[in-house]
Amino acid sequence: MHFGNVEGYNKLEGKDVGIIGTPHLNEIVYRMWNVALGGEDKAQEMKYQEIEKNNYRFWFMTYSDENLQEIQIWFIESELEQAVGRSRLLRNDCTAFLFSNFPLPQAEFVEIDDKDDEIKEENQE
Repeated sequence: MHFGNVEGYNKLEGKDVGIIGTPHLNEIVYRMWNVALGGEDKAQEMKYQEIEKNNYRFWFMTYSDENLQEIQIWFIESELEQAVGRSRLLRNDCTAFLFSNFPLPQAEFVEIDDKDDEIKEENQE
């Protein structure tokens, strides 16, 4: 299973899963959707910048243009939610570990202290 092909799978139901990465699409996809939704097709470079989403503030490679940024984030968040949902977390006692630079709203952050090799949990408020 891979990003772009995570919908409709039930074979991972009830199992612990690990999702690794952030599913960025080709920039032309975001630009085409922007035009389809009534925006202009203007050359726009992505840059690493601090953004706020789902009550989190984090650094992310994205557009300065708010419309393009929202389109990009919608695609990424939707694909990550699909990947996490393969375990059917609401119906089963299992865990999905997400290793991405994009935090999902229901995430529970875990900090690994390299010095002591201890894992400290930081629950979202």
